[in-house]
Amino acid sequence: MSETEALIKHEYLTVAEAAALLKVSPKRVMNMMSTGIFTEGLHFFRPRGMKPRFKAAVLRAYVEGTDQKQPPNVIPLKKGCVLRIPVAS
Repeated sequence: MSETEALIKHEYLTVAEAAALLKVSPKRVMNMMSTGIFTEGLHFFRPRGMKPRFKAAVLRAYVEGTDQKQPPNVIPLKKGCVLRIPVAS
């Protein structure tokens, strides 16, 4: 089993693991986070007390071009933050 196949089995990936999956450098992944290509809450999460974690399924969708850029009830803000708009019931 290759390293990439082993990474695919994990649901959440570190920056280094996400970089290996995407075949780019960890620095490139961090740049993609800071420029808004990867958005917090959609592509990655920041669990309390941990470094960012990427959801493997969302990264695969990004590579395949089938991901949605932003959920419809979200407004992107600076530095990758988002403003969530409440959905009326």
